[in-house]
Amino acid sequence: MNHIKYRIGVLTIVVLLAAYIVLSGSDSAAFEDKPSRRDEQHKDAVRAKSVRIDKELATLKDHPWAGEYFYGDGLGVNRCLCLSPKEGAVFTWHGCMGLYDQNYGTVTVTGDRIRIAWQLATDDKPEFPNEFLSVRWGTRRYLIPVSEVLTFCNDITNEERKWEPRNEIHGFHYLRRGDQQTPVTGRPVLPKEFEKYWTIKSISGAIKKLGDVTRGTEYVFDNKKHTHFTQSLTLDIGAAHAVLPQMRFELIGQDSFGFVTVTQVNDNEAEAIVQYELIEGNAPKTLAVGMKVKTRQ
Repeated sequence: MNHIKYRIGVLTIVVLLAAYIVLSGSDSAAFEDKPSRRDEQHKDAVRAKSVRIDKELATLKDHPWAGEYFYGDGLGVNRCLCLSPKEGAVFTWHGCMGLYDQNYGTVTVTGDRIRIAWQLATDDKPEFPNEFLSVRWGTRRYLIPVSEVLTFCNDITNEERKWEPRNEIHGFHYLRRGDQQTPVTGRPVLPKEFEKYWTIKSISGAIKKLGDVTRGTEYVFDNKKHTHFTQSLTLDIGAAHAVLPQMRFELIGQDSFGFVTVTQVNDNEAEAIVQYELIEGNAPKTLAVGMKVKTRQ
């Protein structure tokens, strides 16, 4: 049950932060570039594109990947990703406080890979992967960010959790709406180069080198200034260890830091960034060479 508590706990933190952004308005929204993706002009563009996508979807029958996909817990995390061949993609995230985020873009397809060129700046947020795998499991269709293939495989093969295949719409991988009612057997079909992830439980490594620290946005909450920082670093693991671009790692024993996100993969090492927040009056946070990382669960 620990993995369930952990993942729900992470989602709870994300939801609370998003709710704060919604309530605080644009003057102190810590995780939004200006103008906000939730500005009215962007809402209008998203609504208009959604209408066009719905009309196109109504003309398609048994399309291999087009449709409306859902990810979330039905509470604070309700993410919908709708996409069609001509009109492109629309992403919306709704929660208990309303609209938390949104975006839209164009779609290009190469084999089983679907790439989305987002129209609005994504701030490198994990909600906006730019490359997905269209995964077939019987008549079910999933959209799995390339960086999340290992997590997807673990959620199927790990007997302690087996989050997939699910029989309800709520879950932590994008599943085409309606497909949750379709029973499946065996395993999903993955491209050959990703089949190795069926046998990998986790990937572990360590910080090899520290890079620059960049100061980010600031805001005031509870009369204290909160400042965001981004630290670049190099990991001692790479493609030879099955690391993928945008794959995320946990810093073992360092709960005050965010996920380590891979930005570039070489044969035996990877470039990455980690984002963290410093609250006025608290001790500075520091990373060190040798700190251990592992793929998030």
